[in-house]
Amino acid sequence: MVSRGPLRQVIDDLERYLVREPEARPLLFDDASGRLLAWPPAVATQDAGERGQAVEQEGGDPDRLASRAAAKLAPDESMAGRRSGRPRLGVLAREVTLLPAQWAWLAAQPGGASAALRRLVDDAWQEEQQRDLRQRASAVAFQCLGVLGEGLAATDDALMAIHAGDIARFDQLTAAWPPDIRQYVRDLGFPGRERDSAPA
Repeated sequence: MVSRGPLRQVIDDLERYLVREPEARPLLFDDASGRLLAWPPAVATQDAGERGQAVEQEGGDPDRLASRAAAKLAPDESMAGRRSGRPRLGVLAREVTLLPAQWAWLAAQPGGASAALRRLVDDAWQEEQQRDLRQRASAVAFQCLGVLGEGLAATDDALMAIHAGDIARFDQLTAAWPPDIRQYVRDLGFPGRERDSAPA
């Protein structure tokens, strides 16, 4: 791997590298999508931060989406006189329909029914976010391996390990890959995880 970082920095590093190795044919990838970029890039001034921001806007900013969802759930003007929940804390009261046994279970939980419901929603929300993160990482790694994976062993199984979030299995399957390729795909497939400790 010649360079990694903001696109402008990578371009500068590659240009210096090509002065030393004029016969080299570099491959330039977008970390956000795993796609191969044209070399030389059409927009040389765009950096990785700008590209990440554009992707984020295309997919929807999480804070903006949350605000929009909250606005859809907010009480209408006909309810302005009611003081349900704890408005100053951002807590709004809503009607929830459950079976008697379910209400009894909720009431028996620490903090009562409302606290138990909030914990359940938070747990489900976090689980969904982790699942979405794994799906995005799988898609990005799949795009990258479509170019770099030719001739590598166990690419399909490695992608399955990424989808399952099984970093130990991925390390085992890819131990024979070229170190730079293995590390790059690992970084794409397991964003935020520790650096490679597998044997080279």
